[in-house]
Amino acid sequence: PGKAQTFLCQVIEIMPKRAQAHYNLGLANLRQKKYSNALKSFGRALALDTTYVEARYNLALTLMKDGQNDSAVVMFQSVLHYSDCHAKTLYNLGLLTKRRGDVRNADTFFARAIDCKNGKYPIAWYNRALIKYRTGEFDSALICARHTMVQMDSESERAGVILLKAHLFDTLGIDDSTTVALHIADSLAGSDLDVLNGLAKFYTKRMDIRRAQAIYHRILKNDSSNPSQSQLIAAANLEEMTGNLNTAEVLFARAVGLDSTNIDALTDYAKLLVKLKRNDVALSILKSAVLLDPGSVDLRLQTALIYAEKSQMRKYHKEMNKLRRLPLSDIQASSVGEKLYQAQMYEDAKEFLNNAGKKAPEQSSIRYKSALVHE
Repeated sequence: PGKAQTFLCQVIEIMPKRAQAHYNLGLANLRQKKYSNALKSFGRALALDTTYVEARYNLALTLMKDGQNDSAVVMFQSVLHYSDCHAKTLYNLGLLTKRRGDVRNADTFFARAIDCKNGKYPIAWYNRALIKYRTGEFDSALICARHTMVQMDSESERAGVILLKAHLFDTLGIDDSTTVALHIADSLAGSDLDVLNGLAKFYTKRMDIRRAQAIYHRILKNDSSNPSQSQLIAAANLEEMTGNLNTAEVLFARAVGLDSTNIDALTDYAKLLVKLKRNDVALSILKSAVLLDPGSVDLRLQTALIYAEKSQMRKYHKEMNKLRRLPLSDIQASSVGEKLYQAQMYEDAKEFLNNAGKKAPEQSSIRYKSALVHE
């Protein structure tokens, strides 16, 4: 790439007023994600030839890739002034409009892009299918998905479309078709991380834990994969659900290592450590989490209960007093009371269940009476 740019710069020195030379240098910079340089080159090409449609399009595309979306929209619109059926421009306007939340106009742009390609624009069909699905137009979504399927070349692309169809069938309550679509998407997904992640979430939603675990194993074993924190947490939760606590601990540790400020990751990790009787490590994790969210009822309660289990009652009562100072809803007070009851801290359980019972006795009256009996 460096040699190519050097050559292009030499060409520009010889022919500084040749628009195509500046355009080619812009493409080289764009490929290397040198957006500032690419913008300058495309800008020079346009200054020399304002009708240079591809230079105008790539200038707009560079703005989009650089995150300058408003400017990109203006520039894409200017492309249409010179070429009203520029399919790639219409498609990108559809993407930018969809990002703004204007799905109706986005759908119009995608439809126009498809028309410009004589109906053969699979990625535009796919985006239309997504929009139709999210707006509740399920029959139209299925039609768009069928067009996408026919035109997609790779198996992983087809897997993504079939996964979308599985969502549609599930929404429509067609269970057999949903199951078949999931199995087909699974078999075609290969190592496509986006499809695998979608499958794992879908299987988890359907409480098909075994298949969800298998998908996450494929994600984690993929050499080209750098699992996200959410993927690691989801995989860890599934391992914990099936009793593989040591594997879950390794995954939670990796998740926390990616972002030690994620309260949910810290909380789930601490809960698992308690199950593993590693209370000292759990306390260390919880202290970090409490610093990030001092108003968390769950974190305060977990910390207090660990102190109780370690028979460090002075620290237990200190944490409980901090918890009492937090503003609790009736539901929160009831939940705290339930957990204290389960931990056999009956006196404190009675207090919180009583507080909740004043306004919502149906939620806590049975536990409250039980706490009194045990006391």
